[in-house]
Amino acid sequence: MPTIILYHRDGCHLCEQVLWELRPHTARLGIRVQEVDITADPALWQRFRYLIPVIETPTRAFFAPIDMEELLQELEEVA
Repeated sequence: MPTIILYHRDGCHLCEQVLWELRPHTARLGIRVQEVDITADPALWQRFRYLIPVIETPTRAFFAPIDMEELLQELEEVA
């Protein structure tokens, strides 16, 4: 099962929205979403705090604002 990573933090409304939009597609394609809270790791906080939500696929990363059409096309290829 392919895995993508969603870097987020609690209270990030954009992160919640992206996850909400993503769930039906990842379920349909059999892709696992690993959620990583950047506040739990100082290095991730420094790297992503102004960029979240960030979605990392096996081949590339998507930074806010995320183009959902482009992301969904990538997910089709990953699956």
